[in-house]
Amino acid sequence: MDNILEILIPLIFAAVYFFGNMFSGKSDGDSAPSIPSGRQEEDPDVIERQRKIQEEIRRKIAERRGEEDSRSPLDAPSSSPAPSQTQPPLATYESQMQERLQRIEATKRRAEKLKEQIHITQTNSTLEQNLPRTVRGSARAFLRNPSAARIAFIYGEILGQPISQRKTQTIPGLTK
Repeated sequence: MDNILEILIPLIFAAVYFFGNMFSGKSDGDSAPSIPSGRQEEDPDVIERQRKIQEEIRRKIAERRGEEDSRSPLDAPSSSPAPSQTQPPLATYESQMQERLQRIEATKRRAEKLKEQIHITQTNSTLEQNLPRTVRGSARAFLRNPSAARIAFIYGEILGQPISQRKTQTIPGLTK
């Protein structure tokens, strides 16, 4: 029984393969597609249009290579001459880039000046807040300003008696 199944299964697969190829229109020798290459059936206008597109692409590539050769750091003459059409646009491009660079540099200079002005203004305002120039009125009115009170506390700590020599643990100016 095992021998019959070993023979029948490959025969069934071969029959299915054979009839499948017969109904699909293919034979064993025609494993390649039966569609001819696209060039033989294409319209001559389509072929001409493709040729023009390829020429245009080649021309653009040659122009770009010519521009790259002209921008080389050695400034050596290129072996392929660049078309005369690319020279005026290249010059205008360079002039535009120079103009943009000058505007960027001018903007940077203005930004630096503004930063310096802001820094000076902030420094001046900080000094005005921290160090009142004149004391008018009573000491109590003077110390109502929080920055003046901080400064007075720091001066009291610096100029006052050292902590190790103090008899009582108090803050200068305050008594228990």
